[in-house]
Amino acid sequence: MKLAAATTAFKRLPITGESGPVLLELDLAKGISESPPATPIEALRSMHTPMLRTVVAHLRRAEQDATVAGLIAHVGNTALTLAQSEELRAAIARFRTAGKFTVAQAETFGEMAPDNVGYHLACAFEQIWLQPSGAVGLFGFSAQGLYLREALDKLQIVPQLGQRHEYKSAADLFMRAEMSEPVREMMGRLVDSAMQVLLEDVAADRGLSADAVRSAATQAPIAAQQALETKLIDRIGYRDQAYAAARERVAGAQLKYVERYGSGRLEALTSTLNSMPTNKPTIGVVQASGPVVLGRGGNPPMPGRQVACDRV
Repeated sequence: MKLAAATTAFKRLPITGESGPVLLELDLAKGISESPPATPIEALRSMHTPMLRTVVAHLRRAEQDATVAGLIAHVGNTALTLAQSEELRAAIARFRTAGKFTVAQAETFGEMAPDNVGYHLACAFEQIWLQPSGAVGLFGFSAQGLYLREALDKLQIVPQLGQRHEYKSAADLFMRAEMSEPVREMMGRLVDSAMQVLLEDVAADRGLSADAVRSAATQAPIAAQQALETKLIDRIGYRDQAYAAARERVAGAQLKYVERYGSGRLEALTSTLNSMPTNKPTIGVVQASGPVVLGRGGNPPMPGRQVACDRV
C-alpha cells in the first residue's frame, strides 16, 4: 500500500529538474522512427531521428508540467506518413488543451514535390510560420505501382506465382505489365480517403471550408504571401524569427528537445517506481513493424523489416 501511494505521488509531481520555464523543441527534418534500428546501418541512418512513441509519451507528460510553456516544431518537408501525422496531431491537440502554446515553422511545404502530410501536421499547431521564399505544396495524393513483367519477358524469365484474389496485388510486381482494374479501384479509394481526411482536418484547423481548401489544392504551389492572405498560414518569417517570437511569449525559457524532456533523476526514479509490480490491470505493448510472415522469418526477398510469428 505504501509503495502504491509513493508511486501515485511521484506520478503527480510535475517537476523535470529545470530551474525556469521550458520551451520544447521538435525537429522533424529527418522524419520520425516507429521502431528502434535493427542493424548498424539503420542506426547510423536514424541518428538524431526522434522516436514516435517517445515524442507522444513525452508530450503527454509535459501536459501536466507547469514548467513547460509551449512547443515549437520544424515541420517542413518531413518524411512522415499520414498515420504518423494523425498520431502526432492527437498528441499536440492534448498538449494545446492543457493550455500550452504551439508553433510550427517550415522553410517550405514541398520543394519540387508535394508536402501534404507536412502541412497536415502543421495545421494542428496554434501558429504556422513560413519562410518568405517558401510555398504551400498542397497538391493532394497519388498512387503508383512498379511492374516488371516486360523486363522479365525480355530476359526470358517466366514468373510462377499464385494470386489469392483480385485485390491481392503482391504478385502483380512480377506477373503484370500494368495496373489491373481491381488494384486501380483499390488504390483510387485509398487516395480519395486520404484526401478527404486531409481536407477535413485542414479545414477544421484553419477555420476554412472544405471547398476553400480543395480550391487551394488546385492552385498549388501557393506562394507565402498568397498563403497568408488565404489563411493557410499565420506568419511569414525565417526560423530564427519564429524562435524569437516564441521566446518572447515566455521570458527566460530554456529550449529542450521533446525526446530529451524529462531525462533527469526524477524521471528515472519515477520510471523505476512505475515499472514495479502492482495489482492494477496492465496493458502490454508489442511493437512490430513490417509484413507478418510465418515461422521465425529469414532473409526477405525485398529489403526491410518483417514480423516473424514464432519470434513474436
